Amino acid sequence: MFAKWLNGNRQLKKEAFAWIAHLILDCCLLRSNKDSFKNGEEMDKDNELLGRCIEILTKELPVLRKMTGLTQKDLADILGVSRQTITNIESGAGKMKWPLFLAIMFIFDLDYNTSEYLKTIDIPYTELKEWLITERGEKRG
Repeated sequence: MFAKWLNGNRQLKKEAFAWIAHLILDCCLLRSNKDSFKNGEEMDKDNELLGRCIEILTKELPVLRKMTGLTQKDLADILGVSRQTITNIESGAGKMKWPLFLAIMFIFDLDYNTSEYLKTIDIPYTELKEWLITERGEKRG
C-alpha cells in the first residue's frame, strides 16, 4: 500500500529522495567534521547513542516493513541499496550505518501508522534531538 502510493506519486518521490539525500549528507558531514575535534569520551558517548538507535531500529525493521506492506526489495529500492543489504541488516549479518538509519526513519515517518509506531519504540528521541541540536550548533558556531 505504502510502496504503491509512493511509487504512484513521482513528484513526491523525487522531493522525498532529494530531502533524504540532503539530510543524510548534512548529518554525515556534521559527524565527520566534528568527530575530528572531539576527545575520546565525547566520541564514545556519541557512538553509544547512535549505536543504541541503530540497534533498536534494526530490531523493529521487519515490523515496520510489514506495517507498510513493503518487501525487503521494495525498501531496498526506495533507499537505493540492494535487497541483500536489508536482508543482512534484519538477520544481524550486517550493521546499519547512520545514513541508512536516517533514511529509514524518514521513509517510515511518511506513513501515519508507522510514524505512530516509531513513537512507541525505545529510540531515545530526547537524547538524539539534543545530540543533533548540539552538532548543528557546533557546525554553525
